[in-house]
Amino acid sequence: MLFFAGNTVTGRAMHDEMPPMALVFWRQIGAMVLLTPFVYRELHRKWPLVIQHWRLIAVVGITQVVTGQAMIYAGLQTTTAINTGVIGTTQAPLILVVAWLLYRSTISLRQGFGLALAIIGVLAIVSRGSFGVLLGFDFVIGDLLVQLATLSWAVYTTLLRRVPPGLGPYAMTLAATVFGALGMAPLYAGELLLTDARMAVTLPSLAAMAYFIVCSSVLALVFLTIGVARIGPVRASAFFYTIPVLTAGLAVLLLGETLALYHLVGMVLVLAGVYLASGRRRAAAAG
Repeated sequence: MLFFAGNTVTGRAMHDEMPPMALVFWRQIGAMVLLTPFVYRELHRKWPLVIQHWRLIAVVGITQVVTGQAMIYAGLQTTTAINTGVIGTTQAPLILVVAWLLYRSTISLRQGFGLALAIIGVLAIVSRGSFGVLLGFDFVIGDLLVQLATLSWAVYTTLLRRVPPGLGPYAMTLAATVFGALGMAPLYAGELLLTDARMAVTLPSLAAMAYFIVCSSVLALVFLTIGVARIGPVRASAFFYTIPVLTAGLAVLLLGETLALYHLVGMVLVLAGVYLASGRRRAAAAG
């Protein structure tokens, strides 16, 4: 979760130098280069499993990268790291909804109330505490893109439950990264052809890319895959609750962002909603 928080803060810090589609595409390529020497033999042995489950792996890669990472970085062009961190906490209740849609998991009255409370908290953030913004639909587009990315990540986390245990977290991460890079290729080409945005090759941008590749694309995802495999997607989602706190702290310390009252109100509402949506009954059911 600390790696994910650092990813958001670094993405916001470098948004002027690193266009979102270029950032995500080269991040995937870098992760592939880093992982392949260590995972190639394992992936080669388990290739029949990859072929058997390639559709699932492709969807995992797309939801994690194309509609996940890419939308996060696109959103960070216009929204703050603090907003992104708080909105990202809705992933936990969204996992509840996705699990209901995919696996027909039951949603109790308490969980439904918690989900509604989390939505109200997000509205407090994206409206910047103003009813005028809600009535006029005057949202920052970055906030909406981050919410779309959060929904995509909820699908991604829930689908990890279907990954065959025999594939292993490292082989799974590499295979999903390949599909993610393939999905990003047309978006990156479109960014090059249709905009003037270009990646700045500077020492800070190279250092940021190294962080994205090593910490965000490899270590964080491998750790998440191992965690979900051991405790299930719903129980694992509890750890996402720490992201807004970590992100806000890093953003205030490193970016000089201001923590406003509506951030605190929204964070309290979201976390309260997430707490209610993550009752013992559901956690126990996730096993």
